[in-house]
Amino acid sequence: MGAHLAHGSADRPAHHQHEGEHYDGAEHDTISRGLARVRAAADWIEGAVTRGETDPDEQLAKLLKGQGE
Repeated sequence: MGAHLAHGSADRPAHHQHEGEHYDGAEHDTISRGLARVRAAADWIEGAVTRGETDPDEQLAKLLKGQGE
């Protein structure tokens, strides 16, 4: 089962890119903003689990709404 998941599903063929993906500036910016949102959410989850901090801070709220970086 693990090998099947690593290579895609029967409905979607695996995409193998040996040279890496190439993105234009706008695509790169969009991906970077999305990664910043994911990292902020992960940091918040870590704080909630390790320190019991469960109130989202202002910057996290803005990131999740797509208003900041």
